Amino acid sequence: MMKSKLIRISFILGFLYLLLFNSCTKNTINSNIPELNNIDSIKIAEIERIYKKAGYDSVRLLITKLTHNRDIENEKLLRLKIRDVEARIKIKEGEPQAALDIINQILFETENERSSYNNQYVSATLLKGYIYFGLGDYKSAYKYYYEARESSYGQGEKCEFAVYDYRISLSLYRQNKYIEAIDNFKRAFVNYGVCKNKDFWTEFQRQEIISNIGLCYFKTGQYDSSLFYYDSALSFIKETYKLKDVYPESLEVAEGVIFGNKGKLYLQLKNYEKAIPLLKKNVEINSKPKYDNRDAITSRVALGEYYLITKEYQKFTNIINVPNVYFNLPNFKKHIADIYEIKSRFFSKTKQYDSAFFYRLKYDTLQNEILAERQKINDSDVQLTLESLERENVLNKLNKENQQKAYVNNIIVGILITSLFLLIIIYIFYRISKKKNEELKLSNDEVSAQKELLKNANDVLNQRDIEKNKILSIVAHDLRNPNNAISSIATTLKEYNNLTEEQKEYLDLIEISANSNKELIKEILRFARPGQFDTTNEYKIVSCNDFLNKCVVQNRFKSSAKKIDLIYQEIDSKYKINIDQEKFKRAISNLIVNAIKFSEQYTKITVFSTVNDNQITIHVKDEGIGIPDHLKDYIFKAHPKIRRSGTDGESSVGIGLSIVKQIVEEHFGKIDFISNEKGTTFFISLQLHK
Repeated sequence: MMKSKLIRISFILGFLYLLLFNSCTKNTINSNIPELNNIDSIKIAEIERIYKKAGYDSVRLLITKLTHNRDIENEKLLRLKIRDVEARIKIKEGEPQAALDIINQILFETENERSSYNNQYVSATLLKGYIYFGLGDYKSAYKYYYEARESSYGQGEKCEFAVYDYRISLSLYRQNKYIEAIDNFKRAFVNYGVCKNKDFWTEFQRQEIISNIGLCYFKTGQYDSSLFYYDSALSFIKETYKLKDVYPESLEVAEGVIFGNKGKLYLQLKNYEKAIPLLKKNVEINSKPKYDNRDAITSRVALGEYYLITKEYQKFTNIINVPNVYFNLPNFKKHIADIYEIKSRFFSKTKQYDSAFFYRLKYDTLQNEILAERQKINDSDVQLTLESLERENVLNKLNKENQQKAYVNNIIVGILITSLFLLIIIYIFYRISKKKNEELKLSNDEVSAQKELLKNANDVLNQRDIEKNKILSIVAHDLRNPNNAISSIATTLKEYNNLTEEQKEYLDLIEISANSNKELIKEILRFARPGQFDTTNEYKIVSCNDFLNKCVVQNRFKSSAKKIDLIYQEIDSKYKINIDQEKFKRAISNLIVNAIKFSEQYTKITVFSTVNDNQITIHVKDEGIGIPDHLKDYIFKAHPKIRRSGTDGESSVGIGLSIVKQIVEEHFGKIDFISNEKGTTFFISLQLHK
């Protein structure tokens, strides 16, 4: 019952806004036709006010006078506005096809002059979507809503976005996707609030959106939130009364709707003392002629439910009787079905079984028609349709920018090759350094047995250590400059305005790799000469989900090159960890790279997390060759025993996991693993940030 009320009110207010959004004006006019001084005086809102006061004939008279006035500047703009109003009149008169013909003519005239008439193009496109929605062609409706939104970008007017979000909200609501509908309603509320020209109708629309959010929360059983938004909507209405050019009848209808919503909420909570007066108030207000009579029916049915429970059958009969004229109106179908259903239960309860069967049969017939119409909505998934349109739009943009993309891609490939070359050089120098360290250790073992040679051996070690430090200093100096140049080039390229998202993503990866190279050089020096380099951590609270996703994305090109499926299983973004992002990224990336190195082609690697109390455990699981038993005791040590080639002959330095363990322990975490011939899984456990 409440769902149909939302759709009904939204339909009415949505159309009113479509009628007004092109020219949100606060000026009032007399019922007479205004003098035509210039084009700015011709507002759709003014024409609508004439209609409200004098009907269609006066509107047509105004259109005729405008059409024959040749002294107005920019005659084409005037003609387009007039046709926009004519299309809306056709919709009100129940002639959607005639309205579509007029709209198509507007679109044809403005297609090639969008810079001058984009507002008219967007208005017509939105109206076209509105018509298709009313005709039940939801896919076409979503298509034109999306096109209108895309055409509005860069125009500086948020009203068009508000209409788009509002229509999508209603579609999601009809498909029972209440949480998604709430998000879109909230965006529509914000966009209505920043319209360039606000008037009574934009504010009226905002209070209706607040009420709809409350109704969504009611549908999900969040009654406290629902009541909060209902009360907020009533407060908003009180503020709207203070505006100029107020339509008090419309505000009274809105108040009646919210009274009914609150009454149904209290009825659900069995707080009859509050529910019954509110429902009666709704019936009293919206049963008036030209008010929201359908909403009043929903409250009548709710009161009828209460009177059935209390066995107040005379009151039930009085409240449930509605004018017969409603029974033949198509827009009242759902509400009449509710009346048939509750009457059937009433007659069954009072043992009038013939009447009960009669109304039950009428209810079932009408309900089948309603379900068939609802199925058409459910068959058209809003989100999938919008995602499809988004993909199509992206493909079109990519095709137009193909030449520039190829040029930038060539630069990116060159930078990637250079970056890879630098990484190889870094590892070569590191292996040299490692070899020297091993030689020093062997020399130290030999001279330890001979005290007489200890001094000479120490001199040799010191000399070699000096040589090693010199080499590392040369590496740091020679590699940092080109690495910084790569980072600067990537940053400069990102400043191009016409880059595609894919190109930006590649540049981000290059910049991240350059920064990682810089940190890796520092880490090698730090590992070889502990205490001589900055060991401070730059801790930051981050979403574990977002952080791990970036690590996986950064290493996905490596797994793809080896035809390995790198999978990331997301977790809730609410879980936070306090880490030095650069260091911890190196730890996770090291585990992923090791998994790739020791896995065969066409296997998979999975990165996922589990949460237990205040602790989160990060898993890196592969289907590789496993770790031999004789190496497991050395796996976290910088030891020559653990160096072994990957499945494709990839080389191994042998200190990566020792660095990972060091980084994890700096973050007060723990690292462990399990391994067999079917694969290896590494676990990193950290405390969650509260």
